[in-house]
Amino acid sequence: MKIGIHAYEESTISFLSDFMYKLIPEFIAIVMILIFMTKSVHDRTQEIGLLKAIGWKSKRIFSMILCETFILATCSFLIGSILSLIIDFEIQTIIADLNLDFISFLQTLDTNIFTYKFLIIIGIALIGGLFPAIKAYKLSPTEALKYE
Repeated sequence: MKIGIHAYEESTISFLSDFMYKLIPEFIAIVMILIFMTKSVHDRTQEIGLLKAIGWKSKRIFSMILCETFILATCSFLIGSILSLIIDFEIQTIIADLNLDFISFLQTLDTNIFTYKFLIIIGIALIGGLFPAIKAYKLSPTEALKYE
């Protein structure tokens, strides 16, 4: 009976470990996008108003904010993925006492997971970037230029 419980505990720990280390890229991306995009639109209110005053269309401002969101999400995903790979490699070599070199460790990874996670990150980021982009889209030039 204890053997079954022990196997269950190991599988639960393995699942939680995989879950935690594979969520690092998503967590880093979400936090970075929320902080940067909200702060970016808030700090650049006058700049956005000036761009609208000199003739930029609201659609162009909207796409500018979403493109910035895409670039930040991509960079965040890459940073988070690299950090999670390093942490996972260190855990497998030090804690699990496996003799792996980094190249053989990278060869064991499934690239489909990274592709799916990248698409999920981009989707989350673009949804998160919609609020600041809509705020910038609706901003009137006169109100933005008065903003301090």
